[in-house]
Amino acid sequence: MKNFGFFVVLFAVLISGTVANASLVAWYQMNDPIGTESVTDSSGHSYNAGMAWDTLESPRTSAYTGSSLNFAGDSMRIWTPTNMGATGDFTWSVKIKTTQTANGGIINHSDDRWNQNTGNQSVSLFNNGKILFFMEGDNWIMSEASVNDGVWHTVTLVNYWENVCIYIDGQKAALDYCFAEGNNWFPNLDTASDSYKYWLGASSFGSFVGEMKDVQIYDNALSDAEISALVPEPATISLLGLGLILFRRK
Repeated sequence: MKNFGFFVVLFAVLISGTVANASLVAWYQMNDPIGTESVTDSSGHSYNAGMAWDTLESPRTSAYTGSSLNFAGDSMRIWTPTNMGATGDFTWSVKIKTTQTANGGIINHSDDRWNQNTGNQSVSLFNNGKILFFMEGDNWIMSEASVNDGVWHTVTLVNYWENVCIYIDGQKAALDYCFAEGNNWFPNLDTASDSYKYWLGASSFGSFVGEMKDVQIYDNALSDAEISALVPEPATISLLGLGLILFRRK
């Protein structure tokens, strides 16, 4: 019985890093049951999202895997409710696994996913797997590294009003991952309309091909430490596995 109590404590400690930040607006883990055509919001705000295809005749091969959502390039996209309250400073984070070489949208915030209109903001794969953040038709930053190597990556975008940064696996690999501080090219974000939807897996750059999970939308700019905490730690996972083995032996 003591061993069981120890394991419960160990498990609680290991998962404590996944407890939602108070500024979390929506959290789409994308581990819904296979065959489901909706996406559950795990933030507690009930901003459940829906699936849609461009036409009723579009092939529907995208589907849940049990732990992620596999976008198969069949013009499928996820749309969220409006009025989610994430204007001004924000953080977007998503885990993706892809080998896509064509351009394709990951997260897009706009009234029309295909329209590069005023207020449109998107994180997309661009230029053979690099991460591009695009705003209002002509403002953008792009990562130096590509993420289309077929392994899971955590992609995070943070907007500090005058400083926009891209993180890959919790790290800014170069200064070019940030738009220079002091150049305010988001003059209308604090007063932006909250009637826009978030579109996952599609943008004006095209459709995403690959797996996606753990989409988190925050209404503030997370710190470097908070961003690092979004990335799974292999040591933590190994320790959890060891705890399971020891508990089973006892």
